Amino acid sequence: MKKENESAITEEAGEEQQIPPQSESDRDGYKKFSEEEKHLLLRMVVFHLGMALLSMIVTGSFTKLEGVMFLLVPVVLLIRSFSMLLFTLPVYNTPYRQSLTVLMSALWLLWQGASTGRMIESVVTVIPVAAAAVTLFIVHDRKNPQKQDRFTPWIKKITLLLYISLSIIIVIELLQTCSIIKTVKCLPTQPDILALNLLLFTALGSFVLWIKRPVIGGIIYSLFWLVFGIASMIKNLNIYEPVLFLDLFQSLEGISAAFDIIGIFGLVMIVAGIVAVVVSIVIIAVKGKKHVKKKINKRVMWVSLIFMFAGVLCCILSAFLPWIDFSGVSARELFDRNGYVYSFVTTAYRSGKKRPDNYNNDDLSVIIEKVNKEGEKSRDSSIDGMNIIVLQIESFMDPYDVEGVTYDRDPIPFIHSLSERYTSGIASVPIYGGMTVKSEFEFLTGLNLDNLPYGYNPYMLYLNSTPMDSLPRYLSESGFNTVGIHDYQGEFFKRTDVYKNLGFDCFSSYEFMPGVEKKELSIWSNDAILLDQIKTAIDTSDSDNNFIFAVTVQTHGAYKEIDESEYTFDITGVEDSSTMGKYEYYLGQLELVDGHVKAICEYFEQTEVPTMILMYSDHLPTFALELPGYTDENRFQVHYYTWNNFGLPKEEIPEVELYQLSTYLCDWLNMDGSFMNRFHRLYMDSEDYSLYLEQVQYYKMYEEPETAAFDDSEFTLGLFDLAIYDIEYDSENDEYIIHGSGLTDNTYLCINGKTYDMQFVDPHTMKWTSPKREITEEDTVTLRIIGEKYGGMLKESKAYEWG
Repeated sequence: MKKENESAITEEAGEEQQIPPQSESDRDGYKKFSEEEKHLLLRMVVFHLGMALLSMIVTGSFTKLEGVMFLLVPVVLLIRSFSMLLFTLPVYNTPYRQSLTVLMSALWLLWQGASTGRMIESVVTVIPVAAAAVTLFIVHDRKNPQKQDRFTPWIKKITLLLYISLSIIIVIELLQTCSIIKTVKCLPTQPDILALNLLLFTALGSFVLWIKRPVIGGIIYSLFWLVFGIASMIKNLNIYEPVLFLDLFQSLEGISAAFDIIGIFGLVMIVAGIVAVVVSIVIIAVKGKKHVKKKINKRVMWVSLIFMFAGVLCCILSAFLPWIDFSGVSARELFDRNGYVYSFVTTAYRSGKKRPDNYNNDDLSVIIEKVNKEGEKSRDSSIDGMNIIVLQIESFMDPYDVEGVTYDRDPIPFIHSLSERYTSGIASVPIYGGMTVKSEFEFLTGLNLDNLPYGYNPYMLYLNSTPMDSLPRYLSESGFNTVGIHDYQGEFFKRTDVYKNLGFDCFSSYEFMPGVEKKELSIWSNDAILLDQIKTAIDTSDSDNNFIFAVTVQTHGAYKEIDESEYTFDITGVEDSSTMGKYEYYLGQLELVDGHVKAICEYFEQTEVPTMILMYSDHLPTFALELPGYTDENRFQVHYYTWNNFGLPKEEIPEVELYQLSTYLCDWLNMDGSFMNRFHRLYMDSEDYSLYLEQVQYYKMYEEPETAAFDDSEFTLGLFDLAIYDIEYDSENDEYIIHGSGLTDNTYLCINGKTYDMQFVDPHTMKWTSPKREITEEDTVTLRIIGEKYGGMLKESKAYEWG
């Protein structure tokens, strides 16, 4: 009989041993709970819920749940009960289970009260609870020490899993915040936040309790979250934003950017780590073959699934609790405050397209009608035949914004001279340190990124496949030749598709730029190529009006820490040597950018064509917060500058949002602008501006494209036609010489569908040497420009016609 009872206990604890059914009524071979065991379970549940209810009184939670929010009381009870398990489970298997459980619940109650600043209330409540624990020990537990029961093995396992999960949660926070202080602020000082993170982590991972290989399942599950924590650490250190759910839809871009940042050594370490993990899992799997469960415990499986559903539902509903704060100007603030696991999941289910709560078609129709009637401006016909050039300058900052730092010379003398003579100011951008495309989106569309979910990248998740209204589309329809220029890879963030859907006539990435000069040991190019590209775009234009939107790249991170012997500026005021090394490198690049901007302005100064140049920073560099004067409060503030050659007066303009800046540009030029420009012009000073903007933005992004007849059929890539003029064979050097147009370093010879590398000579000449074959008149020969990032075909010439 003793052996049978031991076997039943072992089986109920989830061990591999299987026992035969005790009777016909036994289910799956498991012994039913006795009445005493049912009462024990009930007492445990009631006690935890009762203490959770008491905690709501102590912390004042009830007073915060007004009206319909009172329905969230069960959610709070579950969260509090779960966090109390961290205190009560470890003492369950002791001889003095009951008194210690009450005592630990008193400590938990004190923690709850201290976290809300209600120390007096919590101490007053804890004293009688602690006294009850002492009394219970004297009266009962000391005389009747508890013995192990059938729950003991399960409690041991659950306790172990709970504390392993807690450890992993803490490690994830340390990784993604890169700060012990932030981790402490997030978890130990916020019991409900800790409970929500732990509840989600354990609920989603509860499947390990019933699968056939629980150890391997647990390792893989834990590694999944740890990888996210490491990825967030890399992303946070470079663009001040954690990895979010929506990043999964642009993982190739993220991985590519990470490799650019961590370099070859980092890549080798990652590969080595992956190999080590795989080998470890294989070893564990081989050694653990004899411990593989032969039969899945169905009862445990169903309990696990119920717990998973209840835990996830509870965490989703917790978002409505008034003391759970989802506000913040950035995803990093949210994640640092509420924890990675909880924030990842709660932002994930809110990542989809969602109509604004105040969305009303009648109100929207009134707004649209008013914008179409009253938002127009009378354009000055005297400036017909003009150039509008916008430079989005990568990671630009004004060195003189750094407090207490002096320089032996001005790193950006020309740009500073612009602010003295022309309109300039401060703009608020949606990002810090990276994700340039989000600033592009705001400027070109006039839409506010804050009205989209955290982590939403419109280029990757929307504009790559959906055309929409924009400033370049308006200008193109108004007779302007609209060209986008970016001296980086065209496939990055799918700009080759996005610029088409934004209404540009042409987009030129550096695959279409002959003679691009890259920075030493870097994938980033030198911005000196931009003047030539802008001139070419205008020279090849079939219109007297041109709009050029150029995105620079030279000051892109990562910023190497150069040695003191390489410093080109004499600086005082930066104490940290690592920051100084990066800053000196950055200033050297910034000085070159200042020269490029000067060259562009001086070129148009010599022309007679009215030209307006607007330049702004997409975001601050990644290391800006390491410098004095930059804080969390001003990290989204950047400078913009203007230049013109037709006498526009300097204006004093207060700080603007980046999504409003193109409206100011249109106002300076007396142009209507796009629908959003006209909307901002009419409603910017309205009390309901934000409310109306949210409604209009939803319409412009998700409803208008379904009915609007946007025509982007004339869109082209590259400023020149890609063509073969002639193919000749040089017998002396045993090579073919291809003459044509639009040739670059990324042009490949294509014979019968197969591509071959060629040697670039100049924009009209390339050489090809192939010892294995020769070109004949039977071959179909074309040229292809191949994307450098992913190897996609960006453009192909017509087949060469022999003879």
